[in-house]
Amino acid sequence: MYFGRINFKGLKIVYVALLRGINVGGNNQVEMKKLKTTFELPGFTNVVTHIYWGNIIFECVSVEQGITANKIEKAIKKDFRSDIKVLLRSFKNIETICKKLTVT
Repeated sequence: MYFGRINFKGLKIVYVALLRGINVGGNNQVEMKKLKTTFELPGFTNVVTHIYWGNIIFECVSVEQGITANKIEKAIKKDFRSDIKVLLRSFKNIETICKKLTVT
């Protein structure tokens, strides 16, 4: 699957959304297929869920991470009736962090 990494207005940015506290100890149960649909409805594209605990990679045109995270939180609350906090970072930011980690 191709993910473009163009980061200026009007073109898509790849984001990684980390959802806090889902599917842990029987609480905040979220089915990944439905979660994928929840991300697609606001217009996010190339949505991929990774791992059962709520890691999602997707593309969107918004450069405003705070607004995008808020939109995701509202969509999750509507679809799953749960207040789930979302940590949102650009894929490029995640790559930079990983490169700076020391190998152990």
